[in-house]
Amino acid sequence: MNFHVFSVIWLFFLFFQSPLAHAQLIQSKDKTKVLLNAQFIERDNEKDITILRDNVQVIFDQNFISCKEAIILWSKNEIVAVGDVLLKSTKSDIKADKIIFNFKEQTGKIFNGIIISGQVLIQSDVIDKTGPETYNANNAYITSCTTCPASWSLTADNIDATIEGYAYLKNPLLHFAEVPFVYMPYLAIPLKNERQTGLLPPSFETSTYSGAGIEIPFFWAINRSQDMTVAARYLEKSGLQTSLNYRYRLSEKSSGEFTTFYLKDKAYSPSYDARWFTTYAHYLELPGEYIQRSSIHMVSDTDYSTDFTQFPFRGESALDNRTSITKNFPLYHLSIDASFYTNIIQENIDAGKETSVHRIPEIRFALADQKISEAANVFLRLDVNYANFSRQSLGYDSPYTLSSGATAYRPQTNLGYFDPATDIVRTGQRLDFQPTLYSPHRLLNKSVDVNPYLGYRHTQYVLGAVNETVNYNFFPHRNYILAGVNTSTEFSAIYRSADTRYRHSIIPSIDFQTIPMLNQPDHPFFGSQDQIPYFLQTQPLQDTDLLPGGRGLQFDYEDRIVGRRLVNLGITNRVMKKSHTGLGLQYDQPFLFSIYQAYDFIEAKKDVGLPWQDIRALMKVRWGNIDSLTEVFNFPYHKVTNVSSRVRFNLAANYVEFIYSNYLNVPALPKDVNLTARQETLWISSGFNARYLTLSGQAEFSLLDDAPSPWKQWRIQTEIIPPGNCWTISANLSKTLDVDNFAWTAMVNFRFGK
Repeated sequence: MNFHVFSVIWLFFLFFQSPLAHAQLIQSKDKTKVLLNAQFIERDNEKDITILRDNVQVIFDQNFISCKEAIILWSKNEIVAVGDVLLKSTKSDIKADKIIFNFKEQTGKIFNGIIISGQVLIQSDVIDKTGPETYNANNAYITSCTTCPASWSLTADNIDATIEGYAYLKNPLLHFAEVPFVYMPYLAIPLKNERQTGLLPPSFETSTYSGAGIEIPFFWAINRSQDMTVAARYLEKSGLQTSLNYRYRLSEKSSGEFTTFYLKDKAYSPSYDARWFTTYAHYLELPGEYIQRSSIHMVSDTDYSTDFTQFPFRGESALDNRTSITKNFPLYHLSIDASFYTNIIQENIDAGKETSVHRIPEIRFALADQKISEAANVFLRLDVNYANFSRQSLGYDSPYTLSSGATAYRPQTNLGYFDPATDIVRTGQRLDFQPTLYSPHRLLNKSVDVNPYLGYRHTQYVLGAVNETVNYNFFPHRNYILAGVNTSTEFSAIYRSADTRYRHSIIPSIDFQTIPMLNQPDHPFFGSQDQIPYFLQTQPLQDTDLLPGGRGLQFDYEDRIVGRRLVNLGITNRVMKKSHTGLGLQYDQPFLFSIYQAYDFIEAKKDVGLPWQDIRALMKVRWGNIDSLTEVFNFPYHKVTNVSSRVRFNLAANYVEFIYSNYLNVPALPKDVNLTARQETLWISSGFNARYLTLSGQAEFSLLDDAPSPWKQWRIQTEIIPPGNCWTISANLSKTLDVDNFAWTAMVNFRFGK
C-alpha cells in the first residue's frame, strides 16, 4: 500500500475514533512524511522537537506507532516512545515499554520488548533493531507456541534474527513447559516460508529396537531448484546414524530425490555391523518428448525393514529397482525397461541374490489401433514384447530335499550340469509378437454390439541354461491363432429427481473365444499338453505350475495358454448418476453388480471333465457415506467359495472400515482340495481426526474355529498437536500376536510458524 492511501485510511480512522485529538502531517528534513495524532501535541522549534502525550499515534513509511507519550527529535529523525508501545510494520509487531526508533534508518532499541512475526515470538530485556526487519538480542527467548505458558521454548545467549529470514541462536537451551531439557551450541530457526540454509529443529524418538533417540538436521538451500538435508541421529542402543536427503527440480515436471541412511549398529549381530538403506527416484522429461524414469532401492540386510521405521517398504517381499525410457509417438508407443529385484524375505541378502530373477532389459512396442478398412470397419492392434530374464547365479534350479521331506528348488552349483528331466530353466529370452484384427458393429437397430476378432501370437524363446544337453532344444517357439466374438446389449431406463438423473442399465453379454490352431512342440519348458483350466487365472502360483512337465509356467504367466475354447456368459446391473453442482455436471456410479461364468467345450468332451468354470461376482456401492466392494468366486466342482469384501463408512474426516476375507487356494482337480489350508480373517480399521489429535488403527482377527487366538496383529498410529500448533507428538505401536516382540516408536517434532 503506498503512503498516500495508507495516510488517508489512518486519517479517517483517527478523526472519527478520536474527535478531541489533533492530527498533523509533517515532512522531515529527509522528505519523510510523518502523520502525528495525540490528545496533546507541542512543537519546540528551538530544540527542533515535537512532544506528544495521551493516545499517541504516529504513521510513517507503512509503519505505525502507538504509545502513551513520545518525543520526536527531527534533527536525528528519531522518535522516543514510552508506555505500552506498539510498533507495527508490514511483517512484524513489536510491543515494548520503551522504543527509540530512527524512522529514516529504521533502526533503534527496544526495551522490555516482544517481537511477533506470524506465529514466532522473540522476547528480551533489550533488543537492538539493526535494520528494517533485523534484530539482535542477548539473553533472549523464542517460541512459536500461542499457548501461555508455551509448550516449548528456547532461550539463548544471543539471537540474531531477520524477519522473513532466519533466527540464529548461540548456546540455545530447549525448554518443555518452562523446564530446561536439551542444550545445543548453535541453532538456526526459519522465520519465513522460503527455504533458508541452517540447522532445523531437533526431533526425538524412541522405539523397542533402538531405544531413545535424538536427531539434529542441517538444511542447505543450494538454490531455488536444489536442496539438501544432512542429519545426525543418536540412537541409545544402536549408536550414531547419519542420513542425507538431496532433492532437485529441473522443470515443472522433471525432478528427483536421493536419500541414504548409514550406521554401524552396535545392537545388531555381529556387533557394529554396517547397516544402510539407499533410495533414489527421478522423473525426467527429455528432448523429443522422451520420458526417463528411475526408481532404485538398496538395503544392507533383510532385517533393516523391521528394525527401523524410516524404511518405506515395510511388509514387502522384494525391492523393485527399475529404470525405463518411454516415447509416445502419434501412432505407437515404445519403452525400454530394466527391473532388478532384491529379495528381502530370505535369511540374508546374499541368499536372495542367488534366487532372484531380473528383467534386463524389457522392450515394449505397441501400435495404436489403426483402421485398415473403411468398408468393413476393420481395425489393427499390434503388441510386441521382448524380455531378457537373468540372475547372478545359475540359469536353472535343481531339486533338493527339505528337512521336512518335501522337495524344493534352488540353484545348486555343486551339480554343474543341466538335467531337463528334473531341473527348471529360470533364465533366457522371450520375444512375443501379437497382432489382432477386430471389427466392431452395432446391429438390430443399434441395440446389439458385436465385435468379432482374430489374433495371431508367435513366441520365440532362447533358454538360458549354460551347458549344452543332448537332444534338448534351447530355442523352442510356440504360435497359435486366437478367434472370438464379444456381444452385448443394454436395457436401460432414466429416473429424474430435481437436478439429478439416474440411469439404470442391465447389460447381458455373451463372449466366445477359441484357439483353432496351436503349434506347440513337445518340450519340457512348455510342460503338459493338457490345457490349463480357465478358473486358475485367478489363483496364485502352485507347485504344479513350476515343476518340470507341469503346466508350462517358467518365467511368468505369459508362458501359459488359458481358455482354448469356451463361452463366457455375464450380466451387469449398473446405476449411473448425473447431477448439477456449482462446478458443472458431475457423473458418479453409485451401484454396480456383475456376474459371469464360463463354459469350456474341451472340458465337456472329457470323461471326467469340468466344463463349468468358477462363478465370478462383483458388487460396488458408493452411496452417501458408504463405500463398499465385494468379490465372490464360487468353484462348483470343488465346493469352494472365496469371498473378499470391504465396507467403509466415512463421516467428514473420520472413517471406520471392515475387510473380510475367506480364501482357499483352489487346485486344478477337486480331489486335491485341502480344506485345512483355508484362511478366514477380518480386518477392522478406523481413523479419527480432531483439532488436536489424529488417531488411526488396524486390527486383524482370525475367524477360524481352530485358531489358537482370534487376534493376529494390530497397529495404532497417532499424532497429538497440542494447542499453539507449535509441536507434535507422533507414535506408532504394532504387535504380531504369534511373535513376542512388541514394536513401537514415538517422535517429537517442532513447528516454527504455521
